[in-house]
Amino acid sequence: MVIRNKRFTPEVLLSAPRQSVAVPNHDATLALYTLTQYSFDTHSETKEVRIVNLDTGASTLFTSDSNAHDAVWLGDGTNAIMWLQSGAKSITSLMIGDADEPTKPSYTADVILAPFSNLKVKSLGDGTIAVAMTGLATPGGSLYNDETAEKGYSTARIYETNSVRYWDTYRTPQRTVIWYSKLAKSKGLYSLAAPVHNALKGTELESPIFEPLGDPQADFDISTSGIIFNAKDPSINLSINDKSDIYFIPLSTFTEAETPKPRPIKTGTYDGAASSVSFSPDGEQVVFLKSAQNRWKDGVSRVMLVSNISKSLHGTEILTSGDEKGAWSLTPSSITWGSDGKELFLTAEDTGRVALFRMSASPTQKDMPERLIREGSVSGVSPLGTGSTLLVSCSSFVENSLYRIVDTSDLSYKRVVLSSSKGGSKLGLSPEQVSEIYYRGSGSQQVHAWVIKPSFFTATKRYPLALLIHGGPISAWNEAWSTRWNPAVFAEQGYIVIAPNICGTPGYGQKFVHDIDNEYGGRPYEDLEMLFEHVKAQLHYVDTDNAVALGASYGGYMVNWIQGNPLGRKFKALVCHDGVFSKPSPRSAPFQDLTRSSTTGTLNFIAGDFLAGDHDFGGPLYPWSNFVNLRKWDPSRPELLSNWSTPMMVVHSDRDYRCLLEDGLAAFNVLQIKGVPSKFLNFPDENHFVLKPENSLVWHETVFGWINKYSGIEDRQKDG
Repeated sequence: MVIRNKRFTPEVLLSAPRQSVAVPNHDATLALYTLTQYSFDTHSETKEVRIVNLDTGASTLFTSDSNAHDAVWLGDGTNAIMWLQSGAKSITSLMIGDADEPTKPSYTADVILAPFSNLKVKSLGDGTIAVAMTGLATPGGSLYNDETAEKGYSTARIYETNSVRYWDTYRTPQRTVIWYSKLAKSKGLYSLAAPVHNALKGTELESPIFEPLGDPQADFDISTSGIIFNAKDPSINLSINDKSDIYFIPLSTFTEAETPKPRPIKTGTYDGAASSVSFSPDGEQVVFLKSAQNRWKDGVSRVMLVSNISKSLHGTEILTSGDEKGAWSLTPSSITWGSDGKELFLTAEDTGRVALFRMSASPTQKDMPERLIREGSVSGVSPLGTGSTLLVSCSSFVENSLYRIVDTSDLSYKRVVLSSSKGGSKLGLSPEQVSEIYYRGSGSQQVHAWVIKPSFFTATKRYPLALLIHGGPISAWNEAWSTRWNPAVFAEQGYIVIAPNICGTPGYGQKFVHDIDNEYGGRPYEDLEMLFEHVKAQLHYVDTDNAVALGASYGGYMVNWIQGNPLGRKFKALVCHDGVFSKPSPRSAPFQDLTRSSTTGTLNFIAGDFLAGDHDFGGPLYPWSNFVNLRKWDPSRPELLSNWSTPMMVVHSDRDYRCLLEDGLAAFNVLQIKGVPSKFLNFPDENHFVLKPENSLVWHETVFGWINKYSGIEDRQKDG
């Protein structure tokens, strides 16, 4: 389906085709990807596994079965594809087909009586294929299928730690683990040579580690040497620690009846969170990211290398600085091996983008990573064969998915393979709508902000300001596509959207990140005040007299803070989505939530010394020992609530266990009691994000209806 629109509306945003990262085959001629699309006509989602020709850009349908997922190249030197297919009662079929003959019937390699995901395969060099995937296990280590498991007569839950629920789900006794086996060929067809085996049986380890914004496939990898994976250390209190470690399980056949005990990789004094682990092409080296300290937002994730996994279980930092700050000021978020195993490709947030970098894989490397791409945001990268070219998946504010080939020996060569929206034109957007500014913020720091204009922008007219405040706060407005808080869809309502990367944003050096320490409502708020004045003085086409401000998560907290402070009087309307209302009061959000988003920084103090809070509020998160600092940045202080007078809409969902529903209700009740025009939008089936397309459409329509009413855009729309 080709979408061509004159105006980019919420419905167009939510029904536009969404493409996964593209993965090339063995000879770099084809790439595999998944395309999903929602229809508001049929109120259903379609899913396709597709193959793109890397030379012509032609895309071919492989399967449109909506139950097919986790498609990968089989890796046997042919264009065979393997995927998982969900069936009745959550059983999983291991399917194999041929990309060279997509109309040829596929076949079932095996059936497993439980749900599985995150499929990985690796040729063992003897005609067999190692297979690994993830699924639930019972406390005893057996396969678990919730649909077929025997249920008790009581629904009671009993816990002995405060790790009761996370993100949107209550913890259960079952654990997510890695299962392995191998495929062997008989009479021309592959099948499992042995039943899948629980790699973590007999341990208390769990992998992948669930993170709502993370990539579970980056938490484990397989090679001819065995399995490498990331897991939290069960011997420490998981409720108050962000620490995780990389473990190695040596395997040679992937049919071992008794799995060797996982062996932790030693990283010396680096005892923070680990991520993005992978084997080198030859299976002998391992690379991963590791934080230095066991606390969230401690600084740069370090690139760690194990030079020979069969001889040493010691990780060495590449680009060591001799102190705890790291030699590189940016924080890598992913690592990919080069085809020769001698270089690494890293992605990192970089001044409002997710850029691609290259560096040597040598542990004695001294040169800083070389930036290869700083256009939009890179979401995936794969070497093409043994040459110098890469297949890069990326997006921008106007392009929802782009595949291109980059030559690392000649960076001027960047060939587009497939553009989902043709540079935004299919969606009624263009790159000319996007620009950026720098202005003087708090502490005389230069602060970066994105400016997105409507497609019908005329320089002689003025358009109301829509100020978007990002969450985190250790997060960023990166030039990337999203169906949540998409700046372009706000601009198309008739706003000049300004999305600032205020104090605390990564991608501008670690000092800028840590400038928010014990300044929760301080320097970031000052950055917003100074931005408002800069826009008013410098951008003649922006109507600041009819401005609106919106934010979610930490941005929602900041909206509550703005409402009680002088900046709140400069806006015609506000929108607070999942914002914290009261800082120094106990809530039930667990530590794992606050380690990934300090928005919940003081919402829980039951389990002990929450290490993340030492940064955010100048001391522990406990009201009885750090009340002054916590109270200082509390939006619900009476002297601030007395100022609440700007019309405000509050959005909060029932399954948000990160920023709790009670905070949204409290903020709304204050507005109602004070007689301030207000509206409350609630979704009983959503979490911290509004993800279901029908709910998201209501979110957009309700939010736009609210801000358009007060900014004057509603009247303009009525007048045509």
